[in-house]
Amino acid sequence: MEKWSFIFAICLFTVSCSGQTVKDPLGENDLNGSDITSTVKGASSEQKQNYGPGNTTITKDKRVVQFETIEEDKILTVPLHCSTNCNPPCLINWIKDRKLLSDETNEVFNMPRNRTMSGNYTCRATGEEGTETSKPVTVTVTYPPGSVRISPDKDIFFSKRGGTPKEDVVCTADCLPQCTYKWYYAYSPQRSGYFWSMGNALFASRRFTYTSYLYFYCEARNDHGSSSSNWIKIDVQDGPEKVTITAPQAPVENSTFSLQCSANCLHGCESYLWLDGSRRVIKNTHSLTINNLNRSDNGKYTCFVEDYFGRNSSTYNLKVQYGPRNVNIDYTADGGELWEGRGTITIRCNADCYPPCDRYLIYHNDALKDTSKEIKITKTRENSGRYYCSASNSGGRGYTQSSNVANIIIKYGPRNVSIEYTTDHGHLWEGSGNITIRCNADCYPPCDRYQIYHNNTLKNTSKEIMITKTRENSGRYFCSASNSVRRGNVKSSANVDITVKYQTVILEANKRNVSLRVNSYLPNNAICKIECNFDNCQSDIEVRKDSEHYRTISKSFQRIFNRRKARIDDSGTYFCRLRGRNSQSDFTLNVLYGPRDTRISESNQLQEIRYKTVRESKNEIVSLRCSSNCNPPCGIDWFKDGTLLPGERKEIVNIPRNRKDSGYYMCRANGEEGSQNSTNTVKVTVEYIPEIAFTDLGNHKHITAHAPGTFNLTYSIDSFPPSNVSVFHNTINLMEISNVTGQHIFTTPITSCRDEGEYILEAVNEVGSVRAYVILNLTCSPIYISFPNKSDSGFSIGDRVVLNVTFKGNPAAEVSWMFNPWNSNISQDVPFHRIQNQSKYHTALVIETMSMKNFGTYKLQLKNIHGSISKDFIIEGPSPVSTEIKEASSLTASQVGLSQDTDLSPTSRRGRLTNIREMELKNLMLEHRKLEEEIQKLQEERKVLELKQQYYNMRLKEILKGTKK
Repeated sequence: MEKWSFIFAICLFTVSCSGQTVKDPLGENDLNGSDITSTVKGASSEQKQNYGPGNTTITKDKRVVQFETIEEDKILTVPLHCSTNCNPPCLINWIKDRKLLSDETNEVFNMPRNRTMSGNYTCRATGEEGTETSKPVTVTVTYPPGSVRISPDKDIFFSKRGGTPKEDVVCTADCLPQCTYKWYYAYSPQRSGYFWSMGNALFASRRFTYTSYLYFYCEARNDHGSSSSNWIKIDVQDGPEKVTITAPQAPVENSTFSLQCSANCLHGCESYLWLDGSRRVIKNTHSLTINNLNRSDNGKYTCFVEDYFGRNSSTYNLKVQYGPRNVNIDYTADGGELWEGRGTITIRCNADCYPPCDRYLIYHNDALKDTSKEIKITKTRENSGRYYCSASNSGGRGYTQSSNVANIIIKYGPRNVSIEYTTDHGHLWEGSGNITIRCNADCYPPCDRYQIYHNNTLKNTSKEIMITKTRENSGRYFCSASNSVRRGNVKSSANVDITVKYQTVILEANKRNVSLRVNSYLPNNAICKIECNFDNCQSDIEVRKDSEHYRTISKSFQRIFNRRKARIDDSGTYFCRLRGRNSQSDFTLNVLYGPRDTRISESNQLQEIRYKTVRESKNEIVSLRCSSNCNPPCGIDWFKDGTLLPGERKEIVNIPRNRKDSGYYMCRANGEEGSQNSTNTVKVTVEYIPEIAFTDLGNHKHITAHAPGTFNLTYSIDSFPPSNVSVFHNTINLMEISNVTGQHIFTTPITSCRDEGEYILEAVNEVGSVRAYVILNLTCSPIYISFPNKSDSGFSIGDRVVLNVTFKGNPAAEVSWMFNPWNSNISQDVPFHRIQNQSKYHTALVIETMSMKNFGTYKLQLKNIHGSISKDFIIEGPSPVSTEIKEASSLTASQVGLSQDTDLSPTSRRGRLTNIREMELKNLMLEHRKLEEEIQKLQEERKVLELKQQYYNMRLKEILKGTKK
């Protein structure tokens, strides 16, 4: 540190350091040219005469100036002198506003008295010892106002009525000192002006309240003179001019229509506003667009245009052009009637359209009849028919058809009356099917009265009748018709003859229903016969059984059955059939037999079964069906394990799903041919959930025993299939046995009170599981259930100690606490207030605040009639301190003169130090470290003070040297 202080001192006095600012190393002074440099100059002048520059200043008239104000003059100049102390003379440079004046290198600078020469001037001297710049001098050249300008540069301005122009009208002039401004006005530039206002802004304090124009000019004045501007004109403007609304296209319905609003605005239009006829604002732009134009948009639309000066508007009357709407056709008839004969009918096409429709089309029965809006037709039946029309105009895109149709019917009486008939299947064979007879007539309105005759007898008064194909309906038919136009009946011009052919088959038998046993002979008196009304009508006859083909009988053999014995499949209903017609009567044969093919199946299936396994359920059953082929149905008997089930005489037996209903089931069918047992026997097995029963316990679940000893539990299991059995105590599985049924014994040793409590027996099979339990109550000597292990834990003075102990014993144990202090062998009773939360199975010892006298051994004793137990709890202090703390304590102890005994355990017999003494040693060690840090800081401050002392000594020597010179 001393080395660097010396080098710093030498640097202060070398020539290389002169002219530069040197910082005081202590930050108290700046060593600049005014201190050290001047001293160096004095020291070097004894050796040589060259020096400078020094004390460089600017003077005027031999006086130092800082601010200079002069009046502008185009001829005169101002001499400025650059004064400096140099040998030999220094090189001079003049600087204006930090820019070098390259042409000015003389000591005297003759500055022109021109307004452009105002600014800050310095001179710079360059000599043997370097360069020095003078302090600046501020020169201000004053002058009168030049040309007076008005901005914006215009001759005419417009103002809103009672307001001001949009632009600020401002008067400016180049003058120094600054000018004052006055405004004057006149009604004509040729007349003298009147004072208007002060200030360079024309409307700073007044508004233009005149209804016509005025002329203004501005006067600028300062101490050196005045000047005036040209005249300007201020006129009144009321708002936008020539507001117009244009539509680029015609307003056609359903199109997009636009209106464009434009206006002449002096300073640009500021806003647009569209209002409709109800003064509702609909747009805020210059363009208004209406999408899907319709007639509800008709009306006046006004566009308001606003600029700086005011508002103006224009209105457009919109009338939407639309194609034909509500097109309809109507007609009127002479005399109001449409009877065939004289007179005409007027047909007219109507349409709503703008501009009005100018093209029409009128159609008759889809054919174009005319292209006029209105036509006239005669009252002839040829003009009857469907009329509609279409209309078009220039506003539409095509023709629009009328929404309605005019049906014009010319009324006339019956003509061309005729009768005809049609038959089902195209033939007149008697049997199924009908004959339709229809009376036809040409008349309008349609004929409403008809008469149909059969063999000259009125048969019906309908236009059309339907008769069956029976022989009774054969004969001659004709008809007549009339309507409201002609009241008389007009007879058909021709008749029709209808002949119904018949060929009937008849089934004859003595009895219609016959029953016989199988293998008896079939009856021979059931025959089929034919009746007909034409020659050679005999033919083969089909016999059907239950609607299916049975056999065909030739026309020479009429019996239904051949001579043979009855079979089972002969039962059925028989009838005769000829040409698609059945005989009106039938014959029923019932063949009696059975039982046959007797078997058992499930009620909803047909396949026989032999085994059925189900699970026990109170609300469900097993349904078995006994099937047997019998006619009539057989009687059924059901057997279980070979024993008849009384009351079960039905085809289906419902077996409860109960364990007692397991067994072998068989059925027997009783019928015409005797009895038959089922070909299969069904074994029904009902599985059920286990049931547990404890022998000799009844409803009591508690067992009392003594520990040590043996626990024997007798139980029985009822289940199918057999169960797997487990025994648990406090979640511990004590036993597992498989395939258990019937009675068993569970045995386990008991050693202490821990073995008492709930014992759970669980039985599990495929159907489910069940649990049962017993409570084992034991008489036993005391045992510990839980207690804290405090022997290896360290406690400090002030700690809170809690010893919680839980235990068991039956009868309840007597509890006692004793205490041996750490420094004594004499036992003491524990104070009563420290024994807390005492109960049948719990005790706690609580020391709220540890002190030295609380360290020692606490003994807990539990005792009842069956025995006693005890437990020691050793409460010690913390383990010995770490090596680092011991070393620090040793160092501190040596410095303060303490003994170096480091065994701080409260159980040490050689000089125990309490926790308090340990904390004192730690504090002393920290204080020692703080003192060392303070000493180090004082040593550093000492070095700084020594450096300051050396510096001030050097300064003092330099000052004394300068004084001597």
